Amino acid sequence: MTLLQSGLAKSLAEDYTIDQSLRFDDGSDDSLKRTPGVSGNQRLWTWSGWVKRGSLPSAYEHIFSATTASNSTSSIIGFTNADEFRYYEYRDSGGGPDIKAQTSAKYRDVGAWYHFMVVADTAQVTNTNRIKMYVNGEQVTAFGSYDTFVAPSGGTLDTHINRSAYVHTVGEDQAGDYPFDGYVAEMYLIDGQALTPSDFGETDSDTNQWKPIEYDGSYGTNGFYQKYAATELANSFEDAVKYTVESFTTAETTSWTAPSGVTSVEYLVIAGGGGGGGGYYGGGGGAGGYLTGTLAVTPSSSYTVTVGAGGA
Repeated sequence: MTLLQSGLAKSLAEDYTIDQSLRFDDGSDDSLKRTPGVSGNQRLWTWSGWVKRGSLPSAYEHIFSATTASNSTSSIIGFTNADEFRYYEYRDSGGGPDIKAQTSAKYRDVGAWYHFMVVADTAQVTNTNRIKMYVNGEQVTAFGSYDTFVAPSGGTLDTHINRSAYVHTVGEDQAGDYPFDGYVAEMYLIDGQALTPSDFGETDSDTNQWKPIEYDGSYGTNGFYQKYAATELANSFEDAVKYTVESFTTAETTSWTAPSGVTSVEYLVIAGGGGGGGGYYGGGGGAGGYLTGTLAVTPSSSYTVTVGAGGA
């Protein structure tokens, strides 16, 4: 996987960029994996991500999935072998009927960024409200296939997303099959809420294009935000979540929330050096100092960080 830095992963609008993205190569078995230790809300959740396809492989591709170790049951978000975007819930015998929401539109522009969303709320009475899909801020209403389910007696059907002991994978399924080829950015999973596109994006007033904004809500038990803001490769699901870079050029205070599952952070604070003497014979500037270490944090807790105000 290659982590692209600011400005390298561009949309079609010349004045807009996706600042950070993660490149998946379908020939290299790239993926990020995490297995939740406890279950979250399997009936109510929101997945959101920006996706740029690298090729059109005429094969099924999984962008995000939650599966058993044997792949006998799974929740899948990705593309069909005919380039439709889909959410698919595969259930083994005795586990209830499958769920399928598959667009009639085909997404074949490998030069464009798409914002995809899948919202599950399986307690909804109207079956077409149980799985909602959005593309670039607009709700999908034309489906090539849409099969939900009849709720089992005594309750509502659980999906596999947010289920403990299920392998949650970005870039393929947990067995290494159905690899995705392309770029992913700004990926969110919100556990326990059915959100709308306005929580993650807005229409640019100058270009009239849909663009990402910062989500400022809560994440729930197994929710996450993958910023892909590392200065090194993200080699695991946890790496992609925890490596966040905050930089300041003046004295500044910011609020930072520890992602779900993160119990410690490594920090590096670098001070700017002194200015040089100027002129041909001017002396060089002094070197800037730095501070580094590890700090224990509590998942989902907020912290106030102040840099550049003087003192210890």
